[in-house]
Amino acid sequence: MFPTFAVLLATSHLMIAAHPAAGAAAAMPQFDITANCRAEISTISGVSESLQQCVSDEQTARDALQPEWSGFIAHDQRECLQETGMDGTPSYVELKICLEMARDARRMRKNNT
Repeated sequence: MFPTFAVLLATSHLMIAAHPAAGAAAAMPQFDITANCRAEISTISGVSESLQQCVSDEQTARDALQPEWSGFIAHDQRECLQETGMDGTPSYVELKICLEMARDARRMRKNNT
């Protein structure tokens, strides 16, 4: 009984974030870029990307995403945040790409109707 409760408690933030009644993120999320880059680089074999390059890419993506954040649909924000955080190393690069793809797909569907 306690292990089930512990799992529910540990994952409750995911359930809240995915709940359709949850509002849009008021502010862009803050990721620990350096820690996430270290973790990401250590799990990928054969990648020659340096920590410095990873951090630079993440900061560039964060800076580009910041002024656009409020323009993305709340549903897309929630979905993309959940997707990019699945492996425990959320990425601004992945978040930005996910949001742009969702936005562009919506535009394409709208233009085809």
